[in-house]
Amino acid sequence: MITLAPQSHRDRTPGRSKCPCRHTWFNRIKHCALVLLAGSLLNACGILSEVPDGLHNYPPDFQQFLNDNHAHAEYEEFVYFLQSHGVHQIVPAWQLLQQGSDFRKHDMARYALPERTNWNEMVDTLVFLKHDLIPLIGPVRVLSGFRTPEYNRVAGGARRSRHMSFSALDLRPVAEMNRTKLHRILQNRWHTLGEDYDLGLGLYSSLRFHVDTGGHRQW
Repeated sequence: MITLAPQSHRDRTPGRSKCPCRHTWFNRIKHCALVLLAGSLLNACGILSEVPDGLHNYPPDFQQFLNDNHAHAEYEEFVYFLQSHGVHQIVPAWQLLQQGSDFRKHDMARYALPERTNWNEMVDTLVFLKHDLIPLIGPVRVLSGFRTPEYNRVAGGARRSRHMSFSALDLRPVAEMNRTKLHRILQNRWHTLGEDYDLGLGLYSSLRFHVDTGGHRQW
């Protein structure tokens, strides 16, 4: 599992290498080799058809997260994984790795990468968004995706929160809308499709809401 040091440490200037050029080019070559290997394996399995749209479209602080954790290759593998399941453009992939919108308050890392063994947990949740929710409420923004146990604890999450297993998302519609209407749509989806998706639904006092595919329940 990869996490980033707290926000307060992110802006410190790292110590310079005695031979920065050599290390820079070595890291670039190593990164390219890993990406090419991953692509070759996916091609061999008939999974990779094209480079996913928006593969490198992410904000500067996420770029810094990838740099600090040498996680470019792993992130690209993750995006290709989403593409192979037809869910890579539902929300920006980097948003799925945002632990929470209150990371500064808790002095915690904004982003974290789940273990590869958990990537599949997010697929059904994204399928639900793609086919059965976004067509009704429009695009959504992820406020909280994967959480480490440490972040979940300080954020006051449930002890067995599905955020930690990577099947849960806290979301908000991109466009402003009436909260009563939003809740009516969400509850209708839960009553109609909840058992099919094993859908968990949480409603909050704002336009923020929670969905997961880790158990049919509502709060």
